[in-house]
Amino acid sequence: MTQGKLHPISERILGGTAPEPLCQAAARGAVPVPPAELIRVQVFLAGSETAAIAATACSNLEERESAEVVGAIAAEDCPVEVLEWFACRREKDPEVMAALVGNPTTPVAVLIEAAGRLPGDTLERVLDNQVRLLASPDLVEALAANPALEGAARTRLHDIQTELERRASRRAREVARPPEPLPVEEEAVPAPPERDEATADPDMPVTGPEAPQVEEVEEEPEADAIARIMNMSVPDKIALASKGNKEERSILVRDPVKVVAMAVIKSPKLTEREVETVAAMRNVSEDVIRFISESREWLKSYAVVAALCKNSKTPVRKAQILMNRLNNRDLKMLGADRNISEVVRTTARRFFVARTAPKTVSYKR
Repeated sequence: MTQGKLHPISERILGGTAPEPLCQAAARGAVPVPPAELIRVQVFLAGSETAAIAATACSNLEERESAEVVGAIAAEDCPVEVLEWFACRREKDPEVMAALVGNPTTPVAVLIEAAGRLPGDTLERVLDNQVRLLASPDLVEALAANPALEGAARTRLHDIQTELERRASRRAREVARPPEPLPVEEEAVPAPPERDEATADPDMPVTGPEAPQVEEVEEEPEADAIARIMNMSVPDKIALASKGNKEERSILVRDPVKVVAMAVIKSPKLTEREVETVAAMRNVSEDVIRFISESREWLKSYAVVAALCKNSKTPVRKAQILMNRLNNRDLKMLGADRNISEVVRTTARRFFVARTAPKTVSYKR
């Protein structure tokens, strides 16, 4: 949505010089301006002092097709007021909210405002942007209060909260660290006697210049880790997938090169908690999800099974088989989840009804 050269009609309305009949027509969507620009105009008119114009503009915006709205709010130059309006008025529309969350220019304040109302699928899209979350503790706090946050998504958010606490603790230690002493003139110190390896006591610690130096290794910030990994070659990424740490694996498993992502999921260092998180991701390769769904070892975990059933990338037939292991509460929620295929939803509802329907006893005479 360009904020540069606007259509003359848009300029008059946004500038406050348009006559009321023209504003009424724009509120209805009956003016010949580009769709994305019209949305901007209607958001402006939704705040009109003329009640009829404001009501018409709001009604038209709320009834717009999701595809039209997505095209407008996904643009990096989309005005903040448009993002704010849809964050408050179309928060139940997963496609609209996904576009809003996916726009890197969406202000954190807008996301914080909408965080408590985001549906489960959109919550996961927010959690995928760990760099933004680690830079916005207030957004993390707002997401934690969302009642739709559960299962693997709650686990992922807990990991981010733990990392934020660790960073805050480290900063507190740095602030409390005593200041460095002022430099003083060094006095001549006699050199220590040379160590005679033949007669020296092997248990005596080595001191002075010969003593081994121990370097403190600071953990790498996540943004730096992402940049470093992006510049790696595929063979180097595969090697890192097997040898790297948890943070590096969480980045590599979303790599667009399938062999890299598969190297992560086959890593001997991978933990059950990490697998649960990956099983809930919708931005990983389908091969990764399929591998988890066919692994007897990982399917011993109920959390992994539940995450797979809720993931739209899980093969339908496999999801239908696994859902038989879900408890009634999760089965009921799965039957109402619009983020998965209709076939999986229908099967879940049928299973739930079969389990909870009252049983009748027949007596033979």
